[in-house]
Amino acid sequence: MAATFRIRIQGVVQGVGFRPFVYRLAVRYGLQGWVRNDGKGVLILVQGEKETIDSFSGDIKREAPPLARISGFHGEKTGYQNLDGPFEILASTHGEKPEADIARDSAICDDCLAELRNPIDFRYNHPFVNCTNCGPRYTILEKLPYDRPHTTMKEFPMCSRCAAEYSDPSNRRFHAQPICCPECGPQCSIHAADGSVVECNDPVRFAAEKLNEGCIVAIKGLGGYHLACRADLPEAVTRLRKRKQREEKPFALMVPTIEAAQRYGELDGKEKELLMSPERPILIAAKKNSAGIAEQVAPRVRTFGIMLPYTPIHYLLFGYLTDDALVMTSGNRSGEPICRTETEAFGELGDTADCFLTHDREIALSVDDSIVRVLGAEPVLLRRSRGYVPSPLPVRADADGIVALGAVKKNTVAVGRGQTCYVSHYLGAAESVLTLENCARVLHQYLDMLGVTPGMYACDLHEAAFTRALVENDRGLRIVEVQHHHAHALACMAENNLDRAVCVVYDGAGMGTDSTQWGGELLFADHSGFVREGHCATMLMPGGDQAVLYPHRMAIGALYPILGRTVLDFVPHAAENEIILQMLESEVNCVQTSSMGRLFDSMSALLQICTSRTYEGQPAIELEGIASRTEDGIYECSIDDGCIIDGRALLYQAVLDRKKGTDSAVVARRFHNSVADATINAVLRIAEKHGTGSVCLSGGCFQNALLFEMTVKGLRSKKLDVHYHRVLPPGDECISYGQMVYAAHLPNT
Repeated sequence: MAATFRIRIQGVVQGVGFRPFVYRLAVRYGLQGWVRNDGKGVLILVQGEKETIDSFSGDIKREAPPLARISGFHGEKTGYQNLDGPFEILASTHGEKPEADIARDSAICDDCLAELRNPIDFRYNHPFVNCTNCGPRYTILEKLPYDRPHTTMKEFPMCSRCAAEYSDPSNRRFHAQPICCPECGPQCSIHAADGSVVECNDPVRFAAEKLNEGCIVAIKGLGGYHLACRADLPEAVTRLRKRKQREEKPFALMVPTIEAAQRYGELDGKEKELLMSPERPILIAAKKNSAGIAEQVAPRVRTFGIMLPYTPIHYLLFGYLTDDALVMTSGNRSGEPICRTETEAFGELGDTADCFLTHDREIALSVDDSIVRVLGAEPVLLRRSRGYVPSPLPVRADADGIVALGAVKKNTVAVGRGQTCYVSHYLGAAESVLTLENCARVLHQYLDMLGVTPGMYACDLHEAAFTRALVENDRGLRIVEVQHHHAHALACMAENNLDRAVCVVYDGAGMGTDSTQWGGELLFADHSGFVREGHCATMLMPGGDQAVLYPHRMAIGALYPILGRTVLDFVPHAAENEIILQMLESEVNCVQTSSMGRLFDSMSALLQICTSRTYEGQPAIELEGIASRTEDGIYECSIDDGCIIDGRALLYQAVLDRKKGTDSAVVARRFHNSVADATINAVLRIAEKHGTGSVCLSGGCFQNALLFEMTVKGLRSKKLDVHYHRVLPPGDECISYGQMVYAAHLPNT
């Protein structure tokens, strides 16, 4: 007997070729009915033998398109309906509160790349070739449901040829919303540094020729502008550093093929898989061969940041280049959002770029490249952005209407819908007017796209957090304050579906409940609160934030309680050292901190590796970079009854070791070993006290491969169940998620 079923599918099922996939599957099974998009996702009404419909449903789950992500699948039998005729694809319906998830941007697929390179294909060398399996999604979307009129492609009416493909269910471009061709799609253009148009026949070739000449070219990509130059030309890289005011922070490299990537970086199977994935992140890989790469690209570090092309424009550029590696860095001023519009680019980058390769398809959301590093054989995101967002995260409580404002240094915002949290892409440091304006714009776009009205805000405990400016006009709503490191802990716990755990949170700084700067925290946490079971011993930061910029100050502050004035015998000489001592003696302008990040900074300065910081994390990154890969020695580290890890004693033993003539690489590794060992011993005590085997690791310090891998290995050797971030970065980008989880679990919310 024929039966009729209504099937509701939720998740990332719009803009990824899901309806034509369902159509082809239904035709294959000889079923009648229809499929359509609506505000909730995909709805199917299907009629046929029940056994056939069961097989049909199973194949939907097993064979879904590559970019689809099914989060909900519900089928129910309805009354019999006479669905005569062939299976159909119906037009989208509107009006419901949006519940569908938003598709992510994806690198150009092999089929489109083949067309791009095929001289007889009518999309040959077309810079915007795409289909339902690849191309822009998130960065062109203005609101749901995902239909062309709701994207920035609405300005480009389809020609008859594209319209025929768009309407053909058997074509892989069926309802591919960004579909276009040279006749009807966006157009590239070249602009001089002052924004004026440069007439040329082939803008991409023109840009490549400028790159070949050693020029800096601003290139409009999926989520904003890049600044590019040839990576083999030291003078070009140096000029880019000077113009961008980026003194030493490593630049990312873009290379044309995986073979080129393997020439420059040590890549295992997992790393190659990540580089070639549809997400196309920047991969942090160990340097293998620096020949042909200017030293100025990644000075004083052991790694390169490498990515493969992900847009047709990138592939076209490499076809005209005389070298196989480009510096490809975000098109922005240091600390500001990536430029999204031509007005922003010409205004902000006109004194940096020699020319602009741009196009007339607008970018709805400015999105940086994602960054990933393989730690302990698992990929860990260091920056979650293009290709990885948006991806909903579970809250396991009612989060509807909750807005989380995140941290300051590496900000994200988050919006709750139902029991789901949507964390934005990386938004930068919320410390400038431009960045705050961008945060507000992204937040409002999320609210609009998700159909959410704010009902509560969650923010950092620090009253001076700049992100609070985002709620100035909503003072009537409840504002929940969440301690920085508790938010870290909750984010990691929620990712791993835990209700309680011992949480190690090591980072740079966050306001503690005692009004000091925390950062080396050993917490026992659950949704309702935490107990600070231990931490890194408190140190003094002479000059406050100046000790962050000049780590030798931090080193003096850390060792002064042990060595007194003789501390100057162990630190790099500086004219201000006497003034620093006077601050410490009088305890004037000295901030107390338990920060693990500042402890690593101190060690870096004491070994004279990095005494002046030019980018976030530099002292610790360079310390990890010089550390021996074979040394297994450790320094003694006392842990008192309060589980206070005496990091100052580690520093003292390390400088004495160096004074004896021990190589800096050995001292650096012994320091890493000692921090990991002390952490493991402290966690064991806390886990035993609370009768739990669950341990979570969070905070930016766990981007350090040595510290991460030794800590995980050591804890697992003690039979503890170790959890870490797999979806969000361990740094402050995860804070908004933790804030959301806390607020959602409050009573009466």
